[in-house]
Amino acid sequence: MRSIKELDDKYYSHYLEPDARLDSAIRRYLEPGHVVLDAGAGRGEAFRYDYKQWVQRVVGVDLEEGVKQNPNLDEGHVADLSAMPFSDASFDMVFSRSVYEHCKEPVSILEEQRRLLRTGGHLIFRTPNRFHYYVIAARLTPHRFHQWFNEKRGFAREDVFPTFYRANDRFTLSRFAEATGFEVRELDLFELKPSYLFFHPIAYRAGIAYERVVQRFDHLKDLRANIIGVFEAV
Repeated sequence: MRSIKELDDKYYSHYLEPDARLDSAIRRYLEPGHVVLDAGAGRGEAFRYDYKQWVQRVVGVDLEEGVKQNPNLDEGHVADLSAMPFSDASFDMVFSRSVYEHCKEPVSILEEQRRLLRTGGHLIFRTPNRFHYYVIAARLTPHRFHQWFNEKRGFAREDVFPTFYRANDRFTLSRFAEATGFEVRELDLFELKPSYLFFHPIAYRAGIAYERVVQRFDHLKDLRANIIGVFEAV
């Protein structure tokens, strides 16, 4: 039986990480004069980028104090994402990585992000799809299990936050976009390699089979793991 490393070498030798997809989406819309907001920036360890080298300013907001030391940012602010300390239309772009699944009131977050964007500006995000098997399993298990499980995957317990999945499918996201002053420009659903099934090669093989099927057939796209969205402020 092949090991998980051997399966990775065979099936994912050219694998594109989901953050690389997010980075690509952001770069498609970035321009040199932009002022950019990373909403949910954290300490900057999970998602590294160099946008501040070629835009006017990159600002970050998060509830944790570590945002002030985030090396990706020109400035970091501790604040709630539903009440950020900036004037209307302060930004050309807002992006969020792995944020919406943690929002109890995602509409209020989207309303705040729309307030901060200039008309024609873009909101870009990556979030899990609630119809994927790992999200369904996550919704059925307690938070302490998520902490234990993700600790086994190399994540610190304090970096595993409660999830609600209230803005985590393309239908809900499209509805929320319309309700908060956005137009949907892109909603890309894509499958990941089955890193959640790392615990046994047989489970990992099953995950590979799932990934191949749902990625191949477009009518199964709503069963894929991740969503990258681009909304335009109107």
